[in-house]
Amino acid sequence: MNERNQGKVVILMYHNIENNNSEISIQDRPYVLREQQFEKQMNFLYNQGYRVISLTDFVNWHKNKLMPSNGKYIILSFDDGHISNYSKAFPILNKYGFKAIFFVIVGAINKPGMLSWKQIMEMADSGMEIGSHTLTHRPPSQLTKEELKFELSESKKILEYHLEREIKFISSPTGYHNKLIGKVAKEVGYEAVCIGKIGSNNINSDLFSLKRIAIKRNHSLSIFRSLVKLHPNIFLYYKMSEIFRDFMKRLLGFKIYETTRRHLLNFKKKM
Repeated sequence: MNERNQGKVVILMYHNIENNNSEISIQDRPYVLREQQFEKQMNFLYNQGYRVISLTDFVNWHKNKLMPSNGKYIILSFDDGHISNYSKAFPILNKYGFKAIFFVIVGAINKPGMLSWKQIMEMADSGMEIGSHTLTHRPPSQLTKEELKFELSESKKILEYHLEREIKFISSPTGYHNKLIGKVAKEVGYEAVCIGKIGSNNINSDLFSLKRIAIKRNHSLSIFRSLVKLHPNIFLYYKMSEIFRDFMKRLLGFKIYETTRRHLLNFKKKM
């Protein structure tokens, strides 16, 4: 990490890790990494001397306004709670001595293809962090304040009851972030919110709107390297793509945008 990136923490956002293409739905495919792809990325971080820290580490630095000056800091995060987080990602993380935070959809726990309580507990006991990805994964922008408060508070209570530990962090689902989620999250007792907006963080960042970089299936190792190093050209490209997507979401609305996206992905697959 060069001098211009000193003091910045990159939070990477993953979803599923698979090696069986037949199990991947067309709409999920862009966010499903091959097992070998994920392994190569972790190997790169390890060999390049990146320090993989916990979200708790960063929040503590933020609260104290004191961050170690010499280091390349990465936080690994996973959204949804797919079973591959346990069967594929967890062993690879252990291999390199890395920790991660797993944001789980609480209402999906124990359902087919998703993490079980036993698996979540095993990961938590090994030092992995567990966070909420809400109760049902509904887009926050589609919810009233009361509905959003229930999603955040109920998922927190259920996780804390089963895991017998405090749940301090939550990630906003579906990419449809709104400012209200940060306000509600603070009200119900969370200490930080991770969102899907691309960017890096520092000790002056808003803890209730922490930016992340989504790692996708079509990212080569070269692109991955540029993203974690915050290379300005590649970063600008993905930032502009994000701005365009956000504009289309607002223009078309949730249902039409998602339907259009699904049709486009199907069209690309047939090409």
